[in-house]
Amino acid sequence: MPPEGGTANFDPVCFLLEITLPALTNAMNSRLSSLSLAAFLIPAVTILVIGTGFFLRDKAVLVLGIPIGISLVLLSWQAPRVLALVIVSLIPLGNFAGLSETMGKLTLFKLFFLPFSVLIIGFALRRFEPIPFRLLDKWIFSWVAVNIFFIISSADKGEAIGFCRRLASLSLFYFTLTRFFYRTDRFHLLIQTVIVSTFVSVIIGIIAYLSGNDLFFSRENLRFTGASGTGPGVYTASLFLPIWLSVSLAMSAKKFLKKTACYFFAIAMISVIPLTLSRSGALVFIMMIPTAFIVWHKKLRPFHYGVLLAGLLIGTMFIPQSFWDRASKLGQITDVNVSDYSLWRRMNYLEVGWNILKDHPLSGVGAGNFPKFHADGKYQPEISLIGTERLPHNMYMQVMTETGIVGSVFLAGVIISALVTALNGLRRRDEVTDAVARGLFLTLIGILLMGMFSHTLLAKYFWLMLAFIRILAEQSSQPHPL
Repeated sequence: MPPEGGTANFDPVCFLLEITLPALTNAMNSRLSSLSLAAFLIPAVTILVIGTGFFLRDKAVLVLGIPIGISLVLLSWQAPRVLALVIVSLIPLGNFAGLSETMGKLTLFKLFFLPFSVLIIGFALRRFEPIPFRLLDKWIFSWVAVNIFFIISSADKGEAIGFCRRLASLSLFYFTLTRFFYRTDRFHLLIQTVIVSTFVSVIIGIIAYLSGNDLFFSRENLRFTGASGTGPGVYTASLFLPIWLSVSLAMSAKKFLKKTACYFFAIAMISVIPLTLSRSGALVFIMMIPTAFIVWHKKLRPFHYGVLLAGLLIGTMFIPQSFWDRASKLGQITDVNVSDYSLWRRMNYLEVGWNILKDHPLSGVGAGNFPKFHADGKYQPEISLIGTERLPHNMYMQVMTETGIVGSVFLAGVIISALVTALNGLRRRDEVTDAVARGLFLTLIGILLMGMFSHTLLAKYFWLMLAFIRILAEQSSQPHPL
């Protein structure tokens, strides 16, 4: 430990070794001191050390990486679900998932390699009990396989490989979560992690907004909340899952304190939607409200209607004028002379997409290749945008143009199987499972609607939602104290 009154003689390497070596010794003297642990520990530490030396070439950092790497590997082996929960909690806190100036090299899903490796080795050694592949699993992995197969016919194979690599990593993220948290108690913990971490993200954003200082971006860009590095529409869509999960727990809670806390979390998350200035996000959420009344109509009481009315009246008073200014331009969507550049650009995406589909209807132009064709004068009708690469801001247009009719059929299979799985959860006798299923159904509807305004295929919240729906299928019909 560092001496009292100063840190002049403090050696961080020795300090870290003092912490990690006892843990390593205890682990090696326990049931973990086995051939299976060694088979995982040796290559994992080697990869960590080599990776640290490759990405961060400072020798001092390399030395510090050894005990840190050993600690991380031991944590992954002893408690892989804990590490997975930590990584899940970083999803709404996007800026905290990367290190300064290394975001392109050290990302959230590279960190997820460790718990996923533990899962695979655990299955091989029968440490974890596997769950059956259901229809949703089959559609997802078939869809990923189709994207990979079409690399051979892609216009730009490098872009297609990069896109498929990210898509495959997200499917492994889905696979890991569904296999780690399928038990009811673990699912409960996963739900709480998503709600609380998103609430923290929202509070940071609100404080930054009220103080006039954005923690991560310039004050001029109010379309970003302080805790996230994502765009306004993407961030708004990422709120749908924790919002409806909070409402689900509130609707099924028996204790007044828990019910109140869940409603408070939901209201706080909803309040940040106008602050992102995302017109599409706000529009979709407004459309979800009557759907929520249909889904929960048998459980609604006068209290709920009163809370909703009060929330609308109070919330309207605090919505920034800049949001109303942007919302007022939505009427231009049917106007030939569109003055709002964002709306004009989205209409242009549809024109480009239709031009691509006419030439490549069956298998598309290849995953991740839409931006290249957006810049091509053959498909781009606007001279000013020739040479400009952009995504279509429409998930369905992206899938149709990049993987054609074939890819669209497989994505439809994913969507339909997810909808069926969520609807089947409504038939459970367990009140909590039923409530969560309703919340997931609303989330799925909202994100599918957001797919018309945003490119969500590589968004973490999209795959997190699919993982929750898949876990729902494994929940028993017995009540549990969620």
